[in-house]
Amino acid sequence: MRRNRGSRLAHRRGLRYHRPAVVLLNQRGSPRAPQQHHVSDLLFADAPELGSQGAEENAMSRKPVHPEPPPVPVATREPVTESPPTSTATRAPREPVRSVREPVPLSSPSTVRKTAAKLGALRRATRRGDWFDDLCPAHPDERPSLSYSAHPSGGVIFHCRAGCSQDQVKRAMARAVGCAPSAFDPPQIVATYDYCDDAGVLVYQVVRLDPKTFRQRRPDGHGGWVWNLNGVGPLLYRLPELQGQATVYIPEGERDADRLAALGLPATCNSGGAGKWRDVHTQLLKTAGCREAVILRDNDAAGAKHQQDVARSCAAHGITAKLIELPGLAEKGDISDWLDAGHTPDELQALVAAAPTFEHDETEDDLPLICVADRRLTAKTRDALRALARANARTPRVFQQGGIIVRLRHDENGAPRVDPLTTDSMRGELDRVAFWVNGRSTPIDPPTSVVRDVLSQPSYALPPLRAIAETPFFTDGGQLVAEPGYHADAGIFLHGAPGLVVPTVPSEPSAEDVRRAKALLLDELLADFPFVDPASRAHAVGLLLLPFVRELIHGATPNHAIDAPTAGTGKGLLVDAIALLTTGRTIEVATESTSDEEIRKRLTALFLSGAPFALVDNATHRIDSPVLAAALTATRWTDRILGASRMVSLSVRTTFVVTGNNLAFSHEHLRRAVWIRLDATVLGITLEQMERPYLRTGFKHHPLAPWVVANRVELIWAALVLVQHWVAERQPRFAARVLGSYEAWAEIIGGILGAAELDGFLVNLDVFARRADAETDEWGRFVQAWHEIHADHPASADQLYALAVVYLPDALGDKAERSQRTRLGLALRKRTDAIIANHRIVAVEDFRDALGRLRPAWSLVDVRIPRTPVRREPVS
Repeated sequence: MRRNRGSRLAHRRGLRYHRPAVVLLNQRGSPRAPQQHHVSDLLFADAPELGSQGAEENAMSRKPVHPEPPPVPVATREPVTESPPTSTATRAPREPVRSVREPVPLSSPSTVRKTAAKLGALRRATRRGDWFDDLCPAHPDERPSLSYSAHPSGGVIFHCRAGCSQDQVKRAMARAVGCAPSAFDPPQIVATYDYCDDAGVLVYQVVRLDPKTFRQRRPDGHGGWVWNLNGVGPLLYRLPELQGQATVYIPEGERDADRLAALGLPATCNSGGAGKWRDVHTQLLKTAGCREAVILRDNDAAGAKHQQDVARSCAAHGITAKLIELPGLAEKGDISDWLDAGHTPDELQALVAAAPTFEHDETEDDLPLICVADRRLTAKTRDALRALARANARTPRVFQQGGIIVRLRHDENGAPRVDPLTTDSMRGELDRVAFWVNGRSTPIDPPTSVVRDVLSQPSYALPPLRAIAETPFFTDGGQLVAEPGYHADAGIFLHGAPGLVVPTVPSEPSAEDVRRAKALLLDELLADFPFVDPASRAHAVGLLLLPFVRELIHGATPNHAIDAPTAGTGKGLLVDAIALLTTGRTIEVATESTSDEEIRKRLTALFLSGAPFALVDNATHRIDSPVLAAALTATRWTDRILGASRMVSLSVRTTFVVTGNNLAFSHEHLRRAVWIRLDATVLGITLEQMERPYLRTGFKHHPLAPWVVANRVELIWAALVLVQHWVAERQPRFAARVLGSYEAWAEIIGGILGAAELDGFLVNLDVFARRADAETDEWGRFVQAWHEIHADHPASADQLYALAVVYLPDALGDKAERSQRTRLGLALRKRTDAIIANHRIVAVEDFRDALGRLRPAWSLVDVRIPRTPVRREPVS
């Protein structure tokens, strides 16, 4: 018997074929009860699962093609029949029978063309480009008079040349293929959701269609739409409304986000539904200012996985995540269904308040894989830096500082420290942030070549670290920062001590707040210290306030010289009390050094470690180090890292303090210091206690250090109130006196003290200069002796050496005689043309010694004798 094309196809698959209708039998040829099928049951039997926004994006990303006609007809494992079979002959199938998938609505241009193509293949129609010629089922037709193709908006468009209408052909075709006539209609738009950038400009839309499916389109710039997102990056829904919102709710779909927004809760989602959240969405959240994400899941497996994906991404980028499961939510329900069931926003917020913070412990499966086989070094280094930045995004621990990579750690006392990463420590860091394998997928350690290349990069995509703060601080704009962690705007990591919760500081402190703050600092903390004058007390309060306002001072800060006539007066205790208040621990003491090389190394290590204080305790020699003098006026410090050949440039934010009995300073250091003078004789104590101040009793708080620790929260609050009071008063600047090189420091600290009505700031500078300027006294006596012996005759350094041994021991140093003579010559050269003891030191040219050798020499000119100016004739 001769079979037509359709019957031959059916015969190969072991099925009976009946042309006017779809007749499907099982292998035994037993007909089933008639059952209606949607057209997509037949046309999409072998199509991939769609029906979601995710499928929509996949469909839209494919280029339109003319697919090959699928094998037809397709049967279920239990086929049904619509009419009695025309033949009972059957044959066992040669291949497994595939099952029909769920109906899938039209969703993209490529899918629309497939619908028409499969319908044409099912009907044995002749194809002409995008059109198919077929026998019209609406009237008796011997020759193909019907043409159909894909409708531009979806569905199928019919044209019968015999005059049958669209409706007639749809009804007849629906009967022929076993579906409803509406299956050929294009889907209708029922909702649109605008995705805008942070400025509110429309970038693209998500369109919901009926039958339920989603498509995406973007403006074409001419009032129309382009139905794809080519060249458009991901955005968050309702992005403009998220700006400045600390807490954002994240459901799965736009309808749920709109529902939450209508309740006054900032909400967003990603386009594409579950499984489509990317790190770029989290970055948009972070840029908008979000610090907490409340993630609401739909009650299905896809929703649970989506919730975990979003939470992991947020946690990796430093955003706190809370996962909410809605009680009593029906299967496949969402937040809108939960609210429709009678639940209230208050119940939702109660669930959020009770929900724990999401904690994601990263495993090896979560780490990025880096294969080192057959790859260039640049590619491996790029992957290593990306992995390092990815791991660092959640809780910054690795930073760039001064052109090198450093990491933050805590010592055995819990104090924060900054360590530069070496080759060994960087290898460990890279091993913890990525899973390294060779060409055989065997785990390996990060290669040394990659580690060294990472360390030698000129710049890094890591957050910059300017300083570590251990107490709340004010930014350069006057805003109080109290939240622990890294603050990118300031480049400062605020280390929060466990249990340290400072009471709220009012934005405009009252007079009572200021009075109480002053009482805590002056009448409690500093009550037992014997300041000789109000200026010394004001400078002590300024030292205490400096860590809180260091960001407000754009420049260097001076050395704080704390001295007393005798030991045991309380110099070290004062430093410890201030350090305990600001850092929670005492300052690490450094002994004085006369070696500039040693001082340079110490300073570089201090600046690199982020130490808040640099203390030289119990100085016995005159302070005259040129290296220290340079650091005291520098805002950046450039030096070579100890043990390495790389230079580093660091911000100088350390507070300098020096203590000693009757401190002496060189000219260069005298103008770089403020004086805090203590003297037990001002207390009216006994003569024995005056001689030995450490024997005195009657302290208000004894011992003081435990009292400071116990009351640290209140003392910090008092310091912040004084600063906030100054900010509320519009930051008045101190202008009564200028301190060269420290103008910004004097304006800020003096302004805060003035706003708090604390007098005496910088008043004792002149007295301090006269007492501490031992260098001027030494050189004055030296010049007088020089004039008595040599009068106004020239003298070389060798001729003046004997006098210098007597009058300038500090200038000569304690090394060999040859070194001392050299130092004397350098000191004289440095003071050329200087006026000391009414005499000017003048360099003499062409001076020869007894052997006729040219030698540097100097002479003295009495400035009290008026010099007759030499009249010079003009040159013609």
